[in-house]
Amino acid sequence: MTGATILVTGAGGYIGSQTVLALQDAQHRVVGLDDLTVGRPELLELSDRVLVADCRDTARLRAIFEAEDIAGVVHCAALAVVAESVAAPTRYLDVNVGGLLNVLGRAVEHGGVPVVFSSSGTVYGDPTATSGLLAEGHAVAPVHAYGLSKRIGEQALAFENHASGLRSVALRYFNAAGADLAGRAGEWHQGPESRVLPRLLGAAQRGLPFELAGDDFGTPDGTCVRDFVHVVDVARAHLQALDYLRSGGPSRVLNIGAGLGTSVLQLVAEVERVTGKTLPLRIGPRRPGDVARLVADVREADATLGWRPELTLGDIVKSAASWHAQR
Repeated sequence: MTGATILVTGAGGYIGSQTVLALQDAQHRVVGLDDLTVGRPELLELSDRVLVADCRDTARLRAIFEAEDIAGVVHCAALAVVAESVAAPTRYLDVNVGGLLNVLGRAVEHGGVPVVFSSSGTVYGDPTATSGLLAEGHAVAPVHAYGLSKRIGEQALAFENHASGLRSVALRYFNAAGADLAGRAGEWHQGPESRVLPRLLGAAQRGLPFELAGDDFGTPDGTCVRDFVHVVDVARAHLQALDYLRSGGPSRVLNIGAGLGTSVLQLVAEVERVTGKTLPLRIGPRRPGDVARLVADVREADATLGWRPELTLGDIVKSAASWHAQR
């Protein structure tokens, strides 16, 4: 797939903006849409055509499809703070599910434009009995509204595929982290930072203590274990998923991760190694919605898309540190 026009929703966000760059690097033209509730205008401006709109706005979205020859959609637009979703479940379901349903409706209207959907490893809930890797066939049981919104999205895609033949790939990312290797984009959120790596780098830069969100998770060192995957690898997965769909591939749900668990304390050690700074630590309370361990089995993504992670935890921290320093 070369030279196509691709609609990216949430193009002012962290993963959306990196996906815009991956598509452009592959010679595609990107129509970027974001309502800038949580996205950054500076990141949205990376798109070839910039549209500030809510993807729940049927009239605006229909007009975009009518004005542009959209060959594929990457739907990244969503609210994505787990603890916030615990406090505001109705808002999360409204925004995340409503946006996807409107995108699907317009894709169907325009002949079945293929859709790549940003899902999440949080659909697995709290798989406490699983110490190994989570494959796509593992039971799903979201424990917060963010994860539920993604699971409903996956189900909506499956029902639409059955009803109209619309094909899609839902990518269950685990913990995307890092920044563009050329420094063009990275994590840059509106409001207080909630994600662990930017918070660690901010503490290191300012010489402040870092508060661990709990140390009693039943993991080897007591802190959460997560699967950190470089955002550049995640963006590449979107590109490969679009190629797969436009080549006639059937709908799939695929994990996107590194396939390797890293505890928060191990991440702290890597940040200290990269920055050369020692981080004083203190123990705080758990965050609402946090589970002990989420690590992906990514063999299906390799078998289906030819995708596998290429960048390491060291690459993640180095690129994020460089991005954080330039801001």
